[in-house]
Amino acid sequence: MFCGCDNNAEGKAPNSVVCPICLGMPGTLPVANRQAIEWTVKLGKYLGGNIEPLTKFDRKHYFYPDLPKGYQISQYDHPIVRGGQINLSGRAIELTRIHLEEDAGKLVHPKGKDYSLVDLNRAGTPLMEVVTEPMIKSPAEAKAFLQRLRLVVRYLDITDADMEKGHFRCDANVSVTAISNVKFPMSKLGVPVEIKNLNSFLMVEKALAYEIKRQTEILARGEKVSKETRGWDDAKGVTIGQRSKELAPDYRYFPEPDLPAMLALDKEFNITLPESIDDKIARAKKLGLSDSDIETIFSDHNLVDTFDSITKQKTDNKVAQKAVSLAINFSAARRLSGEQLVELAELSSAGAIGPQSIRPLINEVLEKGVSIEQAVRDGGFAQESDSDKIREVARLVIADHQAAVNDYRSGKKTAAGYLVGQIMKASKGKANPQMVNKILVEELR
Repeated sequence: MFCGCDNNAEGKAPNSVVCPICLGMPGTLPVANRQAIEWTVKLGKYLGGNIEPLTKFDRKHYFYPDLPKGYQISQYDHPIVRGGQINLSGRAIELTRIHLEEDAGKLVHPKGKDYSLVDLNRAGTPLMEVVTEPMIKSPAEAKAFLQRLRLVVRYLDITDADMEKGHFRCDANVSVTAISNVKFPMSKLGVPVEIKNLNSFLMVEKALAYEIKRQTEILARGEKVSKETRGWDDAKGVTIGQRSKELAPDYRYFPEPDLPAMLALDKEFNITLPESIDDKIARAKKLGLSDSDIETIFSDHNLVDTFDSITKQKTDNKVAQKAVSLAINFSAARRLSGEQLVELAELSSAGAIGPQSIRPLINEVLEKGVSIEQAVRDGGFAQESDSDKIREVARLVIADHQAAVNDYRSGKKTAAGYLVGQIMKASKGKANPQMVNKILVEELR
């Protein structure tokens, strides 16, 4: 965030992607990462937040072995973005702010040893922190919020948001209030407890459910919930107390003296926002695409472009859905144009080419630089729909597989699937499957 070190330390030796600045050496001076600031402004604008006319960085002081300087450069009272929202099935989850800060390093705890090791490769990596208002009502809604946020940041091409690699993490705050003698809607929140560094959607859901149960039991005993930071032990399925929760004065925030305040960031960056992801998803659902297909599309910027290219073509929804499915299921298909994918989908839907011909046909088009029409014609990919030729192949298969024929005739209808497979194999996948089934039944009577 404040130096020129590579942000990707994946697979690199510990403490090899570091420099005097991110190591916090005396006399070093930070320089802010312009791209990280621009992307924060972009997300803020996309989510309908207000870009602050004046924003600055602050020093947040605390001691931890993986924080070399003894303070973190973050933002306190003047974040880059205030407000904004994310819509979940018609309900808007409002945002408090979006700010930038630098990450700390990480501690490695060798199994069976009485010491820990410090890896500072991650120290200084830009972190964009999105803070919500306290209005998420359930663990399931928290999970849905995070899933939609990840989809948005991937769609905007801001981050890969790979949770396993630590690109996307969650600190969840939970508060439970005793409702006896309290009228709804409740305006007073209970004591908040923070669960740190949750790195999977399932983990977030499980940790929140456990913490709600834990706090409810404490209140039921007439005791008070302590304001603290807790960690999640996934193996045991419990939260564990780590430290009492710090308040802002404990961090001794003050303006970062080595970085100037930033003015009018909204005007500094000429940001053009893409079409709303909600509108795109509505189009995808209209095509009949599944939720898993939609997540695949909008998690890959190249697939989003392919989706746009396909849906701009004048074709019916069934063909468009087929074209998008081809791009999802065949990585090589993403190198074809939207027009080519629609043409391929039309040929497949019409039965002019069989499913087994799709992959080699795509490879033929890409390797030889020919049109789909020419590849079908010259490469022998056309599906065989001549009933006489298919019947001839079917009779040969029946003659060679009498055991399966006898099974079928004795009532084992699954034997028909085996015989269909043999006919398709004999025709090298070119026979029209619908015609194969029809002719096979006729021949086995």
